[in-house]
Amino acid sequence: MTHDPLEQIEKNLRVLVDDILTDKFGPLWTEVAGLGPDWIKKMQEKTIADKTAQGNTILYEKLISYAEFGDLTKLLQLHQILFKPVFSKWEKYFTLIKIAEELRNTVKHHRDISPAQEKLLFGIAGEIDDAINLWRIGARLNIKRLVFGFSDYIPTQHKSDEEILRESERSILDWQKLFLNFFEAKGLDISRIENVYNSLNLKIKGYGLYLQTSTSSQPNPNSEINGVECKHIYTQLLRNEGSHISLDELFAFIKKQYWNISYDLRDTINIDALKEWSSDSAGREPSSSSRSNGVYTGIEYALLHGKIRIGATNYSDEEGHGGRLQIFNEQNSHGWFPHKIITPQHLLGFITGSVTPRSIQYLLLMSCNTNE
Repeated sequence: MTHDPLEQIEKNLRVLVDDILTDKFGPLWTEVAGLGPDWIKKMQEKTIADKTAQGNTILYEKLISYAEFGDLTKLLQLHQILFKPVFSKWEKYFTLIKIAEELRNTVKHHRDISPAQEKLLFGIAGEIDDAINLWRIGARLNIKRLVFGFSDYIPTQHKSDEEILRESERSILDWQKLFLNFFEAKGLDISRIENVYNSLNLKIKGYGLYLQTSTSSQPNPNSEINGVECKHIYTQLLRNEGSHISLDELFAFIKKQYWNISYDLRDTINIDALKEWSSDSAGREPSSSSRSNGVYTGIEYALLHGKIRIGATNYSDEEGHGGRLQIFNEQNSHGWFPHKIITPQHLLGFITGSVTPRSIQYLLLMSCNTNE
């Protein structure tokens, strides 16, 4: 991807215009829905000049590649009814695009733009990226809930089955005690909380929070940490978007470190379209994926040799269904609280290429120790 916001805006609009008008009018749309024969002739002349300059090599197969920025805005306006599904707030987005066009002309005529104008362009590029990305995956970034994953490990070496299960139960009951103590410390009515423990399974639900922690009733080890065989206890905390419970206060109280966070959306994600757009726009291929009946159901992209994973999938449970953007941290970083800094837009932007790996790594660094 490009780091020049003007190039980024122009590239994204060019691809968008070609995709939508090709879908509507066919591959020869420039002839039937373009800006006229003089416009086509001008682009053909540029193609010939480019071919001559490059030693008979054609750099771009499509005529639209030789259109000016201003041509793109004219096409957007001419066919705005086709582009409104992408830019739902049409007046807002078209105004931003026109501002970018004016600044593009300034640069084209070798005049400098101010630092403030450059920052504005980065903002416009981000707005356009978000709108196009969301249109392509068929979802809005309307968060329904946050989901946090925690892990506890019980070493199993030199212990009897009874000891392993007893320690597992103690670990789960510690979670129960922590949460009940937190609710009491906040002065909340405990009687309004659903609190169920049964055979190494705990569920606590209330005030927009839902805690689930469990492990197998078998004492056998199922994980290995630093060469030590362990029994894994997984805890999941869901916080509904409408909850009044402060996550900062909760995490400061329980002093537990989560290792993954998911942003559950109200709309499902077209995973096939997201994968294709990631490949086309950023040249990225998932490090792992899942499929069902020939359709992608989940994709993941690795950073730092797999220590960080960013992915997209869909969920379906008793509370409904929707899309899920998630990030996993296998580094066991202390004080890692990405919910305070990293947004769904960042995760989607990384997958589609508008947010660079270096930017994500910087955000990850900034998200460490933010609770201390």
